[in-house]
Amino acid sequence: MSSQNQIFQRLSWVDWIWVLIGGLILSGCSGRANRVLEPVDVQLKWVHQAQFAGFYSGEKEGFYREENLDVTLRPGDTHLTPAEIINNLVSGETDFAIVGGDQLIAARFRGEPVVAIAVIFQNNPYVYVSLKGSGIQRPQNLVGKKVMVPPDAEVIHRALMEKLEVNLESIEHVPYERDTTPLMSEEIDAHLVYRTGLGLALEETGVDFNWMWVNDYGVHFYADTIVTREALIQENPELVRRFLQASIKGWRYAIENPAHAVDLTLQYDSDLTRDRQARMVEAQTPLIHTGEVKIGWMERDVWKSMQQMLIEQDVLAIEDIERKANQTAQNMASYIHRHPDMTLEELQDDPQVWDIAVQTVGETGYTVVADAATGRPYFHPHPDIVGEDPSQSREAFPSMWEIIDRTIGTTCQDASGFYEWSADGESREKYTQLVCVDAETADGKRLFVGASTFLADYDLKKTDVDSLFTMRFLSGFYEGSE
Repeated sequence: MSSQNQIFQRLSWVDWIWVLIGGLILSGCSGRANRVLEPVDVQLKWVHQAQFAGFYSGEKEGFYREENLDVTLRPGDTHLTPAEIINNLVSGETDFAIVGGDQLIAARFRGEPVVAIAVIFQNNPYVYVSLKGSGIQRPQNLVGKKVMVPPDAEVIHRALMEKLEVNLESIEHVPYERDTTPLMSEEIDAHLVYRTGLGLALEETGVDFNWMWVNDYGVHFYADTIVTREALIQENPELVRRFLQASIKGWRYAIENPAHAVDLTLQYDSDLTRDRQARMVEAQTPLIHTGEVKIGWMERDVWKSMQQMLIEQDVLAIEDIERKANQTAQNMASYIHRHPDMTLEELQDDPQVWDIAVQTVGETGYTVVADAATGRPYFHPHPDIVGEDPSQSREAFPSMWEIIDRTIGTTCQDASGFYEWSADGESREKYTQLVCVDAETADGKRLFVGASTFLADYDLKKTDVDSLFTMRFLSGFYEGSE
């Protein structure tokens, strides 16, 4: 008999029980060690900083791992637009994203199948800032001034100006830079910033400023909002539930442990300064944990009022027209850069270019591409207009040419505005956005894109308020935690 068999024969029934228990424990430990975490990609709306401390806490404190999730937090940058964030989410490149509530509504208006599952910033941090002695003490004073507006704040900026009846064309909008220098050097007169972000950097200069909160002027928009695509909710609701549950736990932890939340933030970018991040946490906490609602909570009435404001002031329709003009101009420039030897005539013979140049806008509008020096149309949905002498349309549509004349000439400049369009004895108001194409054809032609349509023809029913958000995951979390 082998020594091993002799040992087994001498084991009592009690010993056997302990052997079995030990085996089960080892088996369980091995199972946990070998557990494959489910990958999840999250797109942040901005660079790594304490603005996202709750998500860092969720990852570093193990709340996501507890839910069997391996979460990757992707930082944003100045080149990543809200529309691109939404596109990446819809395409499945990412699973969740952080965008402003107004950006979500704009995406739903465009027909994008995205839904809010929680709101982190209940109160909006956006604030206009100007030098103390500038005379700019309220948004109405921005008329005739140079102003910087970040890409993800364009909708809320337009909404406020429309509410205050300030013509956007009366403001000179300067390309955005995430920098304090333009305002400090008086290259611009005002800057729209996150009070908890670039606003802190301005504050550190020791200079006196005027701070004009968007919220103080009757525009209450949810800020940082967690969104996902409808398909993910339908196909894997458990993943959505687990991600949100861990994220809310992370935000609770960050608010209850602010100093450690700063430590975790610095692990994502060692170039950040502790003092700035600590002040960011302190400044943003009242905007997140207001004491009036639970962290992440959403109210239907707030979504409804946001939506109504954006619709009534035509902000959604105008934003869509401008987005289509910019996208078409970018696509035209990209195609020309890829085919630097093609002349204008060769581009006009290319069906792919026509597919890029002529797009539908709204229900009845379209894009055209014209000469940036003369306004002569080269790509147009109506063939008889292509190449037409501009003088003919100047006489027929003088108000349209008042806008075109701001674009064409020695230097192409973007322009937009309303003009009267008369057809069949009826006069209606159209809106147009003109965007310069950042490329030249092989024969030296410069172009611009024009996107125009009647705002009244937009189908606003697609922005049903109840399609914007879902409370099923938040409600489930709070019911289970109380």
